[in-house]
Amino acid sequence: MSKTTDKKVKDKGAVNPALNSAGKTPVETDDFTAVLGRAHEGVLIADAQGHLLHTDNGFSDLSGYPPETLSQLQLNNLFNSPDIKKLTAKVENRKSSRGWEANLLRNDGIRVQVEVASSSFQWKGESCILVKVNERSRDTHTEGEQNEQEKLFTTLFQSSPVAKSILTKDDYKILDVNEACSQLFGYTRAELIGRSSADLNLWNMPAERQSVLNELLETDQLRPREKMINTRSGETRIVSVSMEAVLWKGKACLLTSVFDITTQKHYEFERDTALEFLRMMNASKDTGELIHQTTEYIQRISGCEAVGIRLERDQDFPYYETRGFPAEHIYKENSLCRRKPDGTLVRNDSGMPMLDCLCGHVILGGFDPAHPCITKKGSFWSNCQSELHISSADKVQPLQIRNCCNCEGYESVALIPLRVGDKALGLIQLNDKRKGHFNPQIIAMWERLADYLALSLSRFAVEDAHRESEEKLKMLIEYAPVALAMFDKSMRYVAVSGRWITDYHLDDQELIGRSHYEVFPEINEDIKAIHRRGLEGESLEDSSVKFERLDGSIQWISWAMRPWHRADGSIGGIVIFSEDITALKESEQSALESERQMTALLTSLDDIVFEFDEQGKYLNIWSADESKLAQPREKLLGRTMKEMLGDENGGRFTEAIRRVILQGRIETIEYPLETLSGMHWFLARISPIREKDGSHRTASMLVRDITDRKEAEFEIENQVKQLQALHTIDLAISSSVDMQTNLQILLGFVTNLVGVDAADVMVAEVNLSMFVYTAGVGFRTPDAVNARVPFGKSLVGEAAQQRRNIKFIGTDPSRLDPAFAAMWMHEGFMSYVGIPLYVMGELKGVLEIYQRSPLDLDAKTEEFLNILAGQAAIVIDSAQKLDTLHQSNLDLSLAYEATIEGWSAALDLRDRETEGHTLRVTDMTMRMAAAAGVPKSDLKHIRHGALLHDIGKLGVPDSVLHKPGPLDEEEWAQMRQHPLFAYQLLAPIQYLRQALDIPRYHHERWDGSGYPEGLKGKAIPLAARLFAIIDVYDALTSDRPYRQAWSSKQALDHIRAGAGTHFDPELVEVFMKFMASEKL
Repeated sequence: MSKTTDKKVKDKGAVNPALNSAGKTPVETDDFTAVLGRAHEGVLIADAQGHLLHTDNGFSDLSGYPPETLSQLQLNNLFNSPDIKKLTAKVENRKSSRGWEANLLRNDGIRVQVEVASSSFQWKGESCILVKVNERSRDTHTEGEQNEQEKLFTTLFQSSPVAKSILTKDDYKILDVNEACSQLFGYTRAELIGRSSADLNLWNMPAERQSVLNELLETDQLRPREKMINTRSGETRIVSVSMEAVLWKGKACLLTSVFDITTQKHYEFERDTALEFLRMMNASKDTGELIHQTTEYIQRISGCEAVGIRLERDQDFPYYETRGFPAEHIYKENSLCRRKPDGTLVRNDSGMPMLDCLCGHVILGGFDPAHPCITKKGSFWSNCQSELHISSADKVQPLQIRNCCNCEGYESVALIPLRVGDKALGLIQLNDKRKGHFNPQIIAMWERLADYLALSLSRFAVEDAHRESEEKLKMLIEYAPVALAMFDKSMRYVAVSGRWITDYHLDDQELIGRSHYEVFPEINEDIKAIHRRGLEGESLEDSSVKFERLDGSIQWISWAMRPWHRADGSIGGIVIFSEDITALKESEQSALESERQMTALLTSLDDIVFEFDEQGKYLNIWSADESKLAQPREKLLGRTMKEMLGDENGGRFTEAIRRVILQGRIETIEYPLETLSGMHWFLARISPIREKDGSHRTASMLVRDITDRKEAEFEIENQVKQLQALHTIDLAISSSVDMQTNLQILLGFVTNLVGVDAADVMVAEVNLSMFVYTAGVGFRTPDAVNARVPFGKSLVGEAAQQRRNIKFIGTDPSRLDPAFAAMWMHEGFMSYVGIPLYVMGELKGVLEIYQRSPLDLDAKTEEFLNILAGQAAIVIDSAQKLDTLHQSNLDLSLAYEATIEGWSAALDLRDRETEGHTLRVTDMTMRMAAAAGVPKSDLKHIRHGALLHDIGKLGVPDSVLHKPGPLDEEEWAQMRQHPLFAYQLLAPIQYLRQALDIPRYHHERWDGSGYPEGLKGKAIPLAARLFAIIDVYDALTSDRPYRQAWSSKQALDHIRAGAGTHFDPELVEVFMKFMASEKL
């Protein structure tokens, strides 16, 4: 089978980022053939617009165009206009032709006579033509024809959208270029002509140039090859290069075609990267697996020497996993929390730990996005960190910066925050010691991938439900059929409907997050005052307000405003419903001039028009649909509104009519009314009728059926209540893990918003193979509270087993098991709905709905119940997972404590002279620390440090430790090393990291004469200073082989004498008070 220009013609509907504007795939090269004048026969297929769909090798040889180029051409590139009209006429008339003469314009600019035969046919659902072309003559062209052909060749060459150049075959100097070539490389035509690609350093990898030249020497052509080229600006582009031998101005030359595929390649790279990223996220079962795979993948595709991912934990953001960073860097940089000299955390006014370093401030979003190193999404990146540190570090970050990355030689640094909404989850860190590793496109790609990762991480968090509810709220408002907008307390847009955007002509503006007063600067102080009243809790409305726009136009608005509340009951902002009634106002004003002449028109409208006198008597009625009247027309005329509607409603309308006639102004009233066709809502606009003398003796009332609008408003209000309920439940889930409390909140919304009598949640206890009542509302007897139903039994078991909503209506309990039937009868229930609760395919329980009357749920209510059921499943799942986590943490903590106490006991066994010393000083230290006001959260670490204070003696030889006589200098040097031995032994253990102060520093002295580091004053950690006093006291009051124990008074006098030299004088006073209280 012969080759085609596009291999296979693509389906027209296919989406391909590489398609050009004509819908065809661009080739990577469009070679010009150098072989001319041979007799050929060829075939082509074209559509009705003249696009080439298929050519064979014969036509490629005949025309001098390679197949890749032909796929970009049309018939008007090959034939003149009269010939094209003949060809396309065959398609329109669906006729065939035997043969006729035409002129074919070849790639080399020569026009040759050919014989053309064509026929029309259907191909892939389109009308096409099949053209057979035969060369008629091989006569040598005259000099004039040759000149004409060269002109045509030049025209094609210069107008080609592909970068083309003509080179000499001996030294590959440039003879000519087209405009596309100049634009691609950034040089003018004059700068390019006479120079070679080597002269201009166009090859990104110069060695590739020689391989291209070698191929040209062997084959006299270069088929399309992907290469890297340099532009004048220094930018590297990916291109497809091809070369063909041609005759140009009588000389053998090379025609070079260069097609820029950089954008396509970048798209392919980012697409493949994103797909692999998403594949890993979807395949990962938990955070650990996801982060492990992500870190490895980021390092592999980024080429960075070191990468790491930080995630939030205990109000800090330590590394979760790293690759390539040295261990010392991880140890020093792991925590981002700022600490005081004594090691305690520095907290802000809100009690939150303050974060240091670039990482901390990127996570907190503390940078100005206007800075060149900061992106709009808050990422930091630099290609030369050392220069940034020298020149502008203070401007970039006025807070504390560690600059460890700079000190370790990392030049290229990128910090990409992981966020979901405003919540900071952590960041991705990429470091490399080479300069220039990043560019804005790469950073933007990492930011997009970071968004994917953040979303995936949030999948493992309970807060996911909260975010889903907010999205549902925004979606509801966006697609609301009325003009609706939701604002926060600062009057910034939270959500907005499409109707709002249309009514106020805001199609070209981004509203979310912007101030309402910025969008509408013409809003005056009176309207702002109304907004403030709404924000304080008032529900307000006005049926007609004149709104003057900045462009001078007038808009009449009917509006209603309601506050919305947060879960804690506080006002979160306001919701405004509005309707543009400008057209109605204009029609009312014009009606003042021609009311009595509009009878025919009024009766053709859907509205109802009445005429009343001052007593409210029906004078005239115009209505195209009398079924909307409360009574037939003939029963109304001559009667008053009080007679027909009663004293209350009729009196209200009569008083309004009197005010309108007396004051000469329009009033509007909304009201429900039972009509001949059922209950309807109406909007009545009462207007005075001006008589010829200018007086008002009667009034017209235009009544519009607004039933659809009111139902839509009621639906929106109901949906807003439902979404507020979901929002409240989300906040409860995210702020509390108490399952019963959260379920009680949820069930309260079930009964209030759905309007059912009772509801409960039966939790599936797998270990018991039973459903157990956990929370409920609305029950009158204790039967439901004590319910325990085996799996597979009763309606609850049926709902769980069938994984669908189960409904039951009736008073006959024969279908029910005895226990459930008894409760059913005692409570007087008639209707039941059971909704199974599943999370990730795992059964969590059943939500049960009860009604003491027949219950008919519409589709929207049942959908809302299903959403609440999903929330209930999340509540149960979160509580169960937290219980499992608490138990695991407790088991681990007990294991640690047993290990530490075991170590302490082993130390006492080794040094029998001090047996019991460790437990005594530990007990006394804990009591004194508590008396000194040490926070409870630090007491655990002080206890660990006290128990292990002499652990370093494991490194002291027994000959020194148990020597009966005095130690010599060398032996004392060994003994003084035991605090360092303790630090080296315990530092690698993360659990004991905060307990190191006592083992390492308890032999330091206040005046700096202690060991091992000679620290002085408050440079010695508080725990070590406190313990030193108790350690000495216990040693003095304990028997030793070389002396008897001192009395407590003697020991206290000794410690008091050492205040300011050996001991912290302030802590000595605390110790004395402590000892005095102990005696009491």
